[in-house]
Amino acid sequence: MTLAPPLTPAPWIEQLWQYVTEGDEYAATELVLRALDEGWEPESILLDLIAPVQARVGEEWAANRFTVAQEHAATAINDRAIAALSHRTRTRPAGQPRRLAVACVDGEWHALPARLVAEVFRLRGWHVDYLGAQVPT
Repeated sequence: MTLAPPLTPAPWIEQLWQYVTEGDEYAATELVLRALDEGWEPESILLDLIAPVQARVGEEWAANRFTVAQEHAATAINDRAIAALSHRTRTRPAGQPRRLAVACVDGEWHALPARLVAEVFRLRGWHVDYLGAQVPT
């Protein structure tokens, strides 16, 4: 369950969308970290801000309004924003944490959704081994 962000996410989503489509990874990362500084829960940043922007990237690609290169660039920016958020919110689980491996099956190259899942579990105290895309059986 995500916690509601302190402000309506729509303007934040549009701002992140602008940065992602402009190829401005620094502004995108700064926006994500500012959301954290302004009281957004990290899980909400992942699921209520970054995920909708990434879904829109996929929709634009599927509608042939984004090239593969544009889709890959936008995804890479979102991935770097997730990494910055992860670094900022990094904590060691207390005690003996539950352990989870997250990977994309052989033939699946779309790793960002798996990365979001991995980060949510990490935020919830799990030890996560994130293996990425195209993991052989």
